[in-house]
Amino acid sequence: MKKNLLYIRKTLYDEKEAPVKLIGVLLVLVGWLLPVLTLVSVQSTGARLFLSLLGIAISLAGIFGVLNRAHLKDAVWKKA
Repeated sequence: MKKNLLYIRKTLYDEKEAPVKLIGVLLVLVGWLLPVLTLVSVQSTGARLFLSLLGIAISLAGIFGVLNRAHLKDAVWKKA
């Protein structure tokens, strides 16, 4: 049990991966905030659609491009 907790702590707080994971989370938040904040201020339907699709693209890039790669570097099945 104690060895398992040490492994979890090591994978969560790896110093090399922390900035990459933080950048990924920030990209996801920016991608979410972009359409939410601009939908209130933009009147044009085309601009709203464009900004919403841009926000979705930024969020997906943060999730699949940055966070997923950082997670797969130290995946459980690669530790053997």
